[in-house]
Amino acid sequence: MNISISKVRWLLPIVIGVLGLAAIACGSDEETPVPTRGPIVTPTPTPSGSSAAVSPSTGPPTAVPLPAQQPPQALVPALTPLDSDIGFAPELVGITDWINTEPLTLQSVRGKALLVQFWSYSSDMWLRTLPQFNEWHAKYGPHGLVVLGVHSPEYQFEKDRANLDAAIARHGVNYPIAIDNNLESWKVFSGFVRPTMYIVDKDGKLNGIQIGDGGYQEIETAIREMLAATGADLSAVPISDAPDPVLVEGAIDENSDTSLTRRLYTGINVNYPAITAVMTGDTRAPPPYIQLRDYYQIQDSNNEYEDSPGEHINQYLYMNGLWYNNVESLDHQVDSPDYDDYLAFVFFAKGVNVVMGNKDEPREVRITMDGGPLAPDQAGKDIRFDADGNSYVLIDHPDLYQLVELEDFGTHELQLRANKPGISVYSFSFHAYENFP
Repeated sequence: MNISISKVRWLLPIVIGVLGLAAIACGSDEETPVPTRGPIVTPTPTPSGSSAAVSPSTGPPTAVPLPAQQPPQALVPALTPLDSDIGFAPELVGITDWINTEPLTLQSVRGKALLVQFWSYSSDMWLRTLPQFNEWHAKYGPHGLVVLGVHSPEYQFEKDRANLDAAIARHGVNYPIAIDNNLESWKVFSGFVRPTMYIVDKDGKLNGIQIGDGGYQEIETAIREMLAATGADLSAVPISDAPDPVLVEGAIDENSDTSLTRRLYTGINVNYPAITAVMTGDTRAPPPYIQLRDYYQIQDSNNEYEDSPGEHINQYLYMNGLWYNNVESLDHQVDSPDYDDYLAFVFFAKGVNVVMGNKDEPREVRITMDGGPLAPDQAGKDIRFDADGNSYVLIDHPDLYQLVELEDFGTHELQLRANKPGISVYSFSFHAYENFP
């Protein structure tokens, strides 16, 4: 999904204007009650492995609604042109290795048109952009276009070179890749959404930015204009008619209870700062994705959760059973032969993805929707079925897994049920596109 911003002057205004949309956090002017088990606590982060508990607040705070949703037209895919006085693209720094190319600098490709895309391999939005980037690299590379992907990992497992190499081979990435494991270039470019693409002309000046997926026809038009400025003859090169992602009608609602579900994160590194922002009165920040008091007691520990299924509402994540609250993930570390341990949420979407990983051996995670197995016509591409008709996903490497793909936008309840240790769940993402998974 692309997020369009007008009159961008470098990147600080982009951060201010887009941060709420990037999480697809939406809401209304009315306060939305948030069901909790006991008062939400103000977490005081403790060192990893510490047994010091977080002190609960003196009473339950007033529930803070999700930030107001931007109007649907703000989500229309579009390339955002940058003002002519923006200046030059900063140089890449801290690159630890290169793939599909010898080391290069942005200075070394002056005189050519350049696309720089920051991405991570477990991003669903990045996967939707990949066919276009491969096509542009193949079609316009001979005419002077340089397509450069900067892999800036969101999760620790993405820093593992073997995982990255496997993902590049699996997805057929054939353009040059710079590895930014320490996020130094990401910071220089003020990165905050993966993927984000920058268009740089032959003089090294920034001409446009694309946040998320979409805007493909506008991007290709800009590519052709920049190449023409270098003297390239594109008369025999046809322009692509690749469609942009189109949101289904009704996907974005002013009421967060019935709007497209935001991305849901499970890790302490996201939920602790989010709840701290809410408790300190920052109403611009989205509330934490997990609002269960037990989750915030001790970092890096196994916690026993008791779910209340009838209290689930859209935009939040719920747990049952024993889960280890880790920095980036919720981890299942015990045997649960009857699949009693689960993560659950109500969602409004057409498609559901999850980022998961396994430790050592492959693991099966059972997926149920509305109390039963997925039907074949509801199953995402990574869903399998056993002899008894149970729907499950086989986790054999850390990656994005596609769980649900529906014909129509609607609401359902999904559960991920685990029966073995060695499973890490990082985040869930949702889409409401007419023509994209």
